[in-house]
Amino acid sequence: MSQNYINNKPIDSTIIIKLRAECYNNLDSVKQSVSDFRYLNSENPNDYYFVDAVSQVYIKHKLYNDAQVEIDNFKTDSKTNEVGLVQQAHLAFAQENIQLALTLIDTALKIYPESLRL
Repeated sequence: MSQNYINNKPIDSTIIIKLRAECYNNLDSVKQSVSDFRYLNSENPNDYYFVDAVSQVYIKHKLYNDAQVEIDNFKTDSKTNEVGLVQQAHLAFAQENIQLALTLIDTALKIYPESLRL
């Protein structure tokens, strides 16, 4: 019987923790969800999904200031601003600032036309 691996680790470790983080998020357990996503990010530092997931948790629960801090920290630490622009667009959309969201999306697409990551 063959096993599947992600980043040389059994597939279940990352997927199970991600699922738990999503469960916590749906149960409104923001602290636990963020903790799991931060752990996953520490184990997968080149995977922007987990960084984005933290800001998405905050956005879902209308903790917009916390989301903005995450986005600002990411944009400061990141070598690319693409993910930061997209995160900022998510926040603008959640705050019903649709025009700003569209502007940020257009900017990201113009700067990074080859990216299919997000």
